Amino acid sequence: MRKYLDLTGLHYLVNTTVNLYNQRCGLRVEGVEGAEIFNSYVGNNKCVASGTYSHAEGYGTRAIGYHAHSENNGTLAAGVGSHAEGVGSQSLDVGSHAEGLNSRAIKRASHAEGFATETNGECSHSEGQSTRANGENSHAEGLLTVSNGGNSHAEGYGSKSSGAAAHAEGWESVSSGAQSHAEGAGSKSIGASSHAEGSSSIAYGLCDHAEGNACIAGVSPSTSLGEVPIQTNYNHAEGFTTQASGGNGAHSEGLTTGATGSAAHAEGKTTHAEGANSHAEGNETYAIGESSHSEGRGSRSKGDYTHSEGYGSTSTGNFSHSEGQSSKAIGIGCHVEGYNCICYVSNSHVEGMSCVAGISPTDENPKPENNFTACHVEGASCRAEAGFTHVEGYGCIATSEYQHVQGIHNKLSTHIFVIGNGTDGNRSNAFSVDNYGKIYVNNSETGVDVLDLLNRITALEEKVAALTS
Repeated sequence: MRKYLDLTGLHYLVNTTVNLYNQRCGLRVEGVEGAEIFNSYVGNNKCVASGTYSHAEGYGTRAIGYHAHSENNGTLAAGVGSHAEGVGSQSLDVGSHAEGLNSRAIKRASHAEGFATETNGECSHSEGQSTRANGENSHAEGLLTVSNGGNSHAEGYGSKSSGAAAHAEGWESVSSGAQSHAEGAGSKSIGASSHAEGSSSIAYGLCDHAEGNACIAGVSPSTSLGEVPIQTNYNHAEGFTTQASGGNGAHSEGLTTGATGSAAHAEGKTTHAEGANSHAEGNETYAIGESSHSEGRGSRSKGDYTHSEGYGSTSTGNFSHSEGQSSKAIGIGCHVEGYNCICYVSNSHVEGMSCVAGISPTDENPKPENNFTACHVEGASCRAEAGFTHVEGYGCIATSEYQHVQGIHNKLSTHIFVIGNGTDGNRSNAFSVDNYGKIYVNNSETGVDVLDLLNRITALEEKVAALTS
């Protein structure tokens, strides 16, 4: 053995295996052939270079692996070609590297640095404080982050990436789906290829996307209908407490909106698209029926293929349409627009103000049949209470089939054509025609047959002409 003395400590180049106690330093050194040892003067703690061509220097360091390097204080380089530096750091496998304070590079070709970091995956990298890179080729950085999935990445505080090639960053974000991404605070990307960002947002399904505050895309894998688990994919939720949990391809955005139907879309504030392929927008609107559409404020589309818009409008019957304010399209295929208009019967049209097609429920008749169809009502406070009727004007009412009523506050009759000229307290008809073509004027009970009258006049004219000739 050759021994060299320098100004900073004792430097040993070991030609043969030795176990020496140096009198000057009070240190015990161990080494094998080809090892190199730099001892400090402090304490009685030996440096060990037991690996062939290894290097140990500092205080209580150990270079056990072949071609290993250990330096500073209490470090251990056990893997072949490994490197440990700092305080209490350990590099335990082939080609591993540990540095900092109490960091551990456990697997092959891994790198741990910082404070109490650890690499349990091959070729992984952990840095920061108390981070863990457990997956193969994974990376963990920051504080208390964990990368469990192969090729995954976790950064920030308390974030975890457990899916293969997943990425989690921010504050306690979790990416458990393969190729998923979670960022922000408490966000979770659970489905494969999903994305969650913001605060407490969750992307459950395949390719789901959730961003904003407490937004949810998809449904929890534990959710079931009976014993059948529910699986939804390709959903998008963004904004504030929105939810897109339809079967597939639902979209929800804005404030507290929900798209729970397959391929449904909800946007605005407190809107809900529950039917498949439905759309709700505005404020407090609901699109419940399949392929329904609701917009405005407080509108409801309950029937399939319905449309409601405006303020407080409702479309209940399938294929119906309501717009305006407080309008209700209850019958199938009906259309209602204006203010406070209602259509109870099918295939009818109501517009204006407070007009009604059909018989309204009363205490005496809470469920009228309304089994007629094809009415048209327009104006103000007009009503059609029989099928195939047309009512227009103000306060007019049609009570018999095929009637056309217009004017103001007509007197009720069975005549086919009526022009009203009454008041709210005194209904009256200026003119009406019955089914036989007789004309009634000013509420007369006697009708005039115009053809008969013409014939009578003609006969009289002939008599007059005969008398004067």
